Amino acid sequence: MDSYPLIKVSAHAGFIRDYHLEDLDSNYDWFRIPGFNPTLNQRLFEVEGNSMAPTILDGDLVICQTQKKIENVLDGTVVLVVTKEAILIKRFRAGHDPGYLLLENDNEKEQSQLKISRKDVLEIMSVRGKVTGVLVPHHEIASKGKISALEEALELLKKEVFKLNKKIASMSS
Repeated sequence: MDSYPLIKVSAHAGFIRDYHLEDLDSNYDWFRIPGFNPTLNQRLFEVEGNSMAPTILDGDLVICQTQKKIENVLDGTVVLVVTKEAILIKRFRAGHDPGYLLLENDNEKEQSQLKISRKDVLEIMSVRGKVTGVLVPHHEIASKGKISALEEALELLKKEVFKLNKKIASMSS
């Protein structure tokens, strides 16, 4: 079991400012995560804000692994992007413009897409896991199951309506 440096929200600005320093991680507290199989170039970051809710919540700790090549990041991956001005946690979207990264929120209330120049990116990390102190209320879990069942039933209904429309069209001809 290895240790990881924890970059708290209060240390984000210092992390960006001192990013070029080789012993940067020595400035932070180190933690062990039981049950996680670590590889090199990983850090813990404390999350601020709810732009990625319900996937990641304010105060969660995300376990991030450095990605050497942006091209290796899969569409839909949750990433932590370190720019010259901010640390962002967003969902990566494969774009058509190779000079930019497309990032978006998971939070329905904060739906937006952010376009960042690759020149402004100091580092991109994939989020490999999270540590949270939030318990999801039972009624929310049950509601999600019901919504999924309704979505499946609606999809089946759409297919049946399509078949009926096809039969009616063939009978009318």
